[in-house]
Amino acid sequence: IDENREVIYDGNRRLTYHELQTEATWLASGLQQLGVEKGDRVAVCLPNWHEFIVVLFSLSKIGAILIPLNIRYRTDEVEYILKDSGAKAVFVSEQVDENNHIKMFSDLKNHVSSLEHIVPVRCEQDSLLSYNGLLETGKKNELLQEMPITSEDIFTILYTSGTTGKPKGVMLLHRNVVTVARTASAKMQCTHEDVFLIPVPAFHVMGIMFILRTIYAQARLVLMEKFKAGEALSLIENERVTIHPGVPTMFILELNHSSFSSYDLSSLRTGELAAAPCPVEIVRKIKTNMGCNILVAYGLTETSANLTITDFNDSDVIQSETVGRAIDGVELKVVDDDRQPVESGTVGELACRSVGLMKGYYNLPEQTSEAVDPEGWFYT
Repeated sequence: IDENREVIYDGNRRLTYHELQTEATWLASGLQQLGVEKGDRVAVCLPNWHEFIVVLFSLSKIGAILIPLNIRYRTDEVEYILKDSGAKAVFVSEQVDENNHIKMFSDLKNHVSSLEHIVPVRCEQDSLLSYNGLLETGKKNELLQEMPITSEDIFTILYTSGTTGKPKGVMLLHRNVVTVARTASAKMQCTHEDVFLIPVPAFHVMGIMFILRTIYAQARLVLMEKFKAGEALSLIENERVTIHPGVPTMFILELNHSSFSSYDLSSLRTGELAAAPCPVEIVRKIKTNMGCNILVAYGLTETSANLTITDFNDSDVIQSETVGRAIDGVELKVVDDDRQPVESGTVGELACRSVGLMKGYYNLPEQTSEAVDPEGWFYT
């Protein structure tokens, strides 16, 4: 890989692959000086900033586990996740909307016994060691050692509310996310010439998997802190974006933007629609009006996102009325209430076996065995 190629632009800063690698190593070293070790959980409550990605790779270097937090969670939701995961440290920004996050997390520290360190990002607080402070510490001290990480180690625990009760922590292994990122990247025919727009939150499984897809393809990514249709269209034009993932609403807002026709979107090659059903006419408009040969996908947090994705050669009808076929490494079946396979054309529950399937729900062996049978089928 050419280390001097750009990898990230977040509207604030551009980083090359070399800078990302260097900064992640410094940060990993800084975290080791703080006492963060392999297996420790580290929470990240940040907008779509380049620092989120640096933290992600620094934690992987020392074998610590990433706990992404939705920046809009209420205090009680954050407290539950910090306690449940036993997070040792958390990276936070100063403000989200009207909320002072430094204050919120400092107050929470009194209630969460595991939480030792609050690390402010893009701001300095007298009593706290900031992100920049950690980088400085790490720069002065070499990484004690890169921990030997195996593919079976946990990369992240993503909390998903699902439909009932408290959020469950989904444990995804390095093997899960890397394999799915590689497979999905191949399916989209990604190369180092691609430029990904990331308008979805980095704390969500879709955001994380697109970050990893970019790195796997040795491509470049453009992070949007907040999705605004006009800004997305302008970034596509100015950054020559080739791949645009998103939820249907984002594309609808772009297509309906008052100055839509004035933007040059000719760089767009493909993208991925996921997370909600999309009307046929919207899929057609994305293809005709945006010139974007969009793919439609389906997946869950528990399966490292993608289970299925449509194909470039599929007809408009298949592209718009289905979520495609199982990707490599995924088996699917539809079952009844007794988990017996049903005939084609019958409504049932989707079950899957997947290379991306989670290790299980964190500290919830019973819920895990309810969802995953002894043969490894996960009931969605």
